[in-house]
Amino acid sequence: MSVHFSLALHPSITCALYPAKVVGQDNIAACVLLTGPLGSLPIPLKADLPQVERRSLVFVNAVDQSAVRVGMSLVQTGSSQGIFLEGNGFKAIPLPGNSPLQRGLKLELGTSDALVLPPSDQVTYTLGTPTTPVIHGLSPLSVHQHAATLRQQRLPDPYKGKGVRYRPKKS
Repeated sequence: MSVHFSLALHPSITCALYPAKVVGQDNIAACVLLTGPLGSLPIPLKADLPQVERRSLVFVNAVDQSAVRVGMSLVQTGSSQGIFLEGNGFKAIPLPGNSPLQRGLKLELGTSDALVLPPSDQVTYTLGTPTTPVIHGLSPLSVHQHAATLRQQRLPDPYKGKGVRYRPKKS
């Protein structure tokens, strides 16, 4: 792949711009690849190529500019979703692993079989308490997909409140 240009937007983030011919998609003008402490995130741009002026990008389209800003925050801090396990005997147990970030989870949700979530490349699991696991990842889409599949195992009961619920984000 040939890089149109590479630029350091922040001390911990590098940016590479690939033309649409290199990416191989007809409906986009270019693709910005942001690389930060948590990994790499490709961002497709719909408008024309941004201009490089004085070590910064000048975008033609405000939507592309906001997408790159959101991407910069994601490669620095990532995305997370907290979960509540409400019910008698509901708990999460970390699976043995090399490091806390490479461990999967074993969930006991009041059924005879425990649900095992293996370690993944896209998300990591941490435990605040045995009933409040947190899913972390670079892409908000993959984090919320993992949270939704976890919630599908035991939907919250509308009357008793038992089940797997999303923990609200703190503002």
